[in-house]
Amino acid sequence: MGKKIIKKFRDLEKAAGPPGDKLEWIIGKGDLVKISSSNGPSAYSYGVVLSPRPYTDQQSLFPIVKVFSFAKGCEEECYPYNLEVVSTAA
Repeated sequence: MGKKIIKKFRDLEKAAGPPGDKLEWIIGKGDLVKISSSNGPSAYSYGVVLSPRPYTDQQSLFPIVKVFSFAKGCEEECYPYNLEVVSTAA
């Protein structure tokens, strides 16, 4: 039984791809996005992506995109888990 489990595990490793494979966040300047609030109740607003591609800095663990929020009327930084692409720019 142990050999079967090891074989299944190796098959899963092969299916997952080589180590270092990355999940790609496909988002670009001009994309219309749905912004979900991570604070409080589930509130949604819409906005347009201002930065040409996701960026990271030394202070952030996750990639960030700058978005102009229609509801707030200003620019804000959003994480991948706060955004859903509604329509791409091109």
